[in-house]
Amino acid sequence: MVIIPSLRDMVRKLDETARRLENEISSNSTGRDRHESPQQPARSVEPPSVWEGINRNLSEIPFYRLNRTALPKEIRPYYVKVERGLMNYESRIDLGGDASLTAEQFSKIQSALMDDNPFLFYVDRHMQIVWGYTTEIVPYYRYSMPEALSRAARMLDIAESLGKSAGNDPVAIEMAVNDYLVKNVVYGNPSDFSNQYGDTALLEGHAVCKGISMAASFLLNVLGVMTGTVSGILLQDGSEAHAWNIVIIDGERYHLDVTNNHSSPNVLMYRYFNLSDDQMRSSHSWTVDTKCRDSSRAYYGTNGPSRRRIIKRRN
Repeated sequence: MVIIPSLRDMVRKLDETARRLENEISSNSTGRDRHESPQQPARSVEPPSVWEGINRNLSEIPFYRLNRTALPKEIRPYYVKVERGLMNYESRIDLGGDASLTAEQFSKIQSALMDDNPFLFYVDRHMQIVWGYTTEIVPYYRYSMPEALSRAARMLDIAESLGKSAGNDPVAIEMAVNDYLVKNVVYGNPSDFSNQYGDTALLEGHAVCKGISMAASFLLNVLGVMTGTVSGILLQDGSEAHAWNIVIIDGERYHLDVTNNHSSPNVLMYRYFNLSDDQMRSSHSWTVDTKCRDSSRAYYGTNGPSRRRIIKRRN
């Protein structure tokens, strides 16, 4: 359970490439269509080899594609094609002439993919599907490539710092990530769509439950703890939509709800730390098969319900 060995080099290359691409884009900006969406990558700059290298490294991290397993088998191949296109920063993703996806099917693929992959923080959660001679997906990118590179570098730097302090024990890593997010992220404005992204949580210090769970997934997967994200309902708040994580430790799956672990101001709580399905169902509802059957690592089960730590929140 250690950080990928090339992390330090990746961070350095990200910073260097971001600065170089900013200069290239600036020098070519006069030739860019002034009506082009700022969310799209500059057409004049080809994806550099370092971008491909970074995504090759990130794509090899075995994160938990929980929501992909819930998709009908006949549309799972398109999940893979769209994911590959987004990781390569493609402006149009060709699914082929035989793709017979409906809008509803693509909506399911899009939701599953964006919930599963914490490394696609630079991709807008809303994409367009275009039917014609071939079926194409038109993604929208939240950042230019240099901006995405720079933000990825800063996020990886946070992961590296947490990995040094937590060591190799997966539960210690999980607790370090939980504590970091509790201390450094406040619950954001639900009407601000950027709060649904993990990079907003890590770099701006605010997010809603989706953004917090994606940030946790990013950090935990980079640090070697396979993690997925699940969406469902928080029963105690009047059936409010909610998102949290599933972590895999020694082959067993557990629920982790970081958002509700900092529901008490200035207190580190572990009420939703490594719970089983049975333990989680008293307050949460969901439909995907999470297979969390073990209850032996529930924090309260080993540390007592009065266990808590007072913390100082970031202003």
